[in-house]
Amino acid sequence: MGKTALKCSGLFLLGVAVILSYSVSFAGSFKADVTFSEANRSSVGKIYVKGSRYRIEHREDGQNVVILVNRDTGITRVLLPSKKVYLEMRNTDPRSLMNNPFESIRYTETRIKPKKTGTETINGYECDKYIFVDNGTKLITEWVSTSLGFPIKMINHSSNNSVEIKSIKEGALNSALFELPSGYSTMQTGRTPKSATSQKEPTQTQAVQKECTRPQNTQFQEFRVDGKGRETDVSSIEKTVNPDEKLVIRITADCPVRPESKGKVSLYQDEYKKVQEMQFTLKNGESKTWELPAEKQVKYTIFGVYGTGRIMVSMHQVKLEAKQKVALAKEMKQKSAKQESTPSLSKLRRSPSSFSTLLHNAERSYSNGDTASAVLDLRKAILSVWDSVPLKVVNAVLVKDTGTYTPKPDNVYKPGEPIYIHCEILGHKLKRVGNVYHVGLGADFVVMSEDGTELGGKENVLTIEKSTPLPNTEFYIDLRYTISGLAGGTYKIKTTIHDRNSSKSATLLTPIKIEE
Repeated sequence: MGKTALKCSGLFLLGVAVILSYSVSFAGSFKADVTFSEANRSSVGKIYVKGSRYRIEHREDGQNVVILVNRDTGITRVLLPSKKVYLEMRNTDPRSLMNNPFESIRYTETRIKPKKTGTETINGYECDKYIFVDNGTKLITEWVSTSLGFPIKMINHSSNNSVEIKSIKEGALNSALFELPSGYSTMQTGRTPKSATSQKEPTQTQAVQKECTRPQNTQFQEFRVDGKGRETDVSSIEKTVNPDEKLVIRITADCPVRPESKGKVSLYQDEYKKVQEMQFTLKNGESKTWELPAEKQVKYTIFGVYGTGRIMVSMHQVKLEAKQKVALAKEMKQKSAKQESTPSLSKLRRSPSSFSTLLHNAERSYSNGDTASAVLDLRKAILSVWDSVPLKVVNAVLVKDTGTYTPKPDNVYKPGEPIYIHCEILGHKLKRVGNVYHVGLGADFVVMSEDGTELGGKENVLTIEKSTPLPNTEFYIDLRYTISGLAGGTYKIKTTIHDRNSSKSATLLTPIKIEE
């Protein structure tokens, strides 16, 4: 059976799924025509909706495709009726997130909150109108039927595409429409069939699909990388691969909130030895492929996306034949003989030695007069238990200004006078991406009266992102508060520090006194 790729346009995913923000379940059952309009073409399919389930029928590349989604069970099925085969996946599966509009919109809603701007009548139905705006740019406009609980029309302004439901007929629908028909077998392929809304990909991408067809002697990985930051921020995922096998990487841009995605792929032989880095800029639907021979000895791959971009990654490794393995082993042995056998910091840090053993090594080095080795052993001992340390704020001191450590002799302030707090953070997550360690912290605060009554506050008053080439366990922050409207009296500032790279948090209580 030929391999066919499933790839929904971001427009369809957004257009069908935005209603999750405003309706838990559909108000009733209906069927309708659904039109997908793109820059150079438009197509019409059928949609059937009943409660929490829906069905889409479309014709793509000369064959019928049916998509069944059940929100109650969390299962998506893609059917090829002509071949009596189907692909089943969880709605949380990366492939489902590409094609399941409900899951896709959850991704969008974590970044952009839709704003209701009024009501309009579309195709005979009263609709609430919503817009999605990001950094002042209008991305999406959607009209959701108030009676059906379903979008009637949606426009993606970034790609000039649209989705519109017409000829709506309300009424009871047979539940069999949303069930898997008898006689179907599971599709045995690493690729999913094309959806109702996929665009034809260029010849280059079609060639890539052929290159990425999974042979029987391969290991295969598929996953998604979501950008979650500013334009200069990189969101990354690391994957470990077999260094003794050929590696083939394919990236496809698939972002529902922007027309293209930028990023980089970094390849490492160990935690610090980078062997290659590839930059990419891909429009939605475009793909790029790299083939890396086993001689590269790639062990870690890191996929990074800038800003709010999104990519789908497919990797497979081709197992070597016996003769190839012997030749590779001989070549690696020759290379190894030419290199110095100095252990790397990563190997030392990943040593199975226990905390107590490392402390013993440090004590022995100190006794022998080797204080430098003693310090290194102590550092490794700290790192061996660092992830288990809870987040704490220690050594908090009121200071006269930020940037200088000049303690304030008291905690008395005039109304509106800036309050500076210098403190050390303990137990923060050291997130490694390649040969760089990242620390991310955020802060909220609440002003309380002396008896603990909350008077007011603000969330996300501080965001810190720091990167260092070595794991840094000594981390200090400066907090600056300017609080107006407090009468004379005694108060407490409750600061909550959040670790952005883990679920850890810590609280700091700072007593202050306002004198008018």
